[in-house]
Amino acid sequence: MEPLASALGLPIAVLDDLRERLLSPGVLDDWLGTLQRSFEDPDYALPGGESSRQAGERVGAVLDGVAARHRGQTVVCASHGNLLALALRHRDPALGFEFWRSMPMPAVYRMVVR
Repeated sequence: MEPLASALGLPIAVLDDLRERLLSPGVLDDWLGTLQRSFEDPDYALPGGESSRQAGERVGAVLDGVAARHRGQTVVCASHGNLLALALRHRDPALGFEFWRSMPMPAVYRMVVR
């Protein structure tokens, strides 16, 4: 984001709640299976981890706040893949594990808030 901001002469604001979702504080033997389960059961969370619902609500609140502060403007937000999928799922609950799995890396999505 820094090259884009520099080229446009715009500031960068770091929003802590756009951090990646913490699935587990420790190493997981079956990371992918755990992630899939967290998409299938949005309230599932490992001890010390964050559920899909919690992370989705967190990122949804951030994006709602950004949209309210910048109504009518174009804003670029960046985060990690899992949180990005949950942000989009916050708007469209039909998006799930397979959507996340099919996301290109890097992924760029346009969200229009009215």
